[in-house]
Amino acid sequence: MNYLIRTALRTQVPRYAFVQKLGEKEKGDEKAFFNKQDQAKVKKLAKKLGDSDKKYQDNPDKEELQTILSRYKVTYTEALVEELLKWKKD
Repeated sequence: MNYLIRTALRTQVPRYAFVQKLGEKEKGDEKAFFNKQDQAKVKKLAKKLGDSDKKYQDNPDKEELQTILSRYKVTYTEALVEELLKWKKD
């Protein structure tokens, strides 16, 4: 009986592994949330300044791509996002 208990205790999954993963997901969600807020502020500022550059116009694909990259904790630059969107179009 002691052997069974010792074996079971050795094979248990660490208790806090799930909590760690949950924390990582929350950090990714938080980053995506603030990215969206920042984009809205930049768009509002650009509109206020009268900037009609394509870079600041709505692009739902770009926002979706940034959300996906944030969800998987991929550090991305504006150049990477633009290149991926260009690749998608071609």
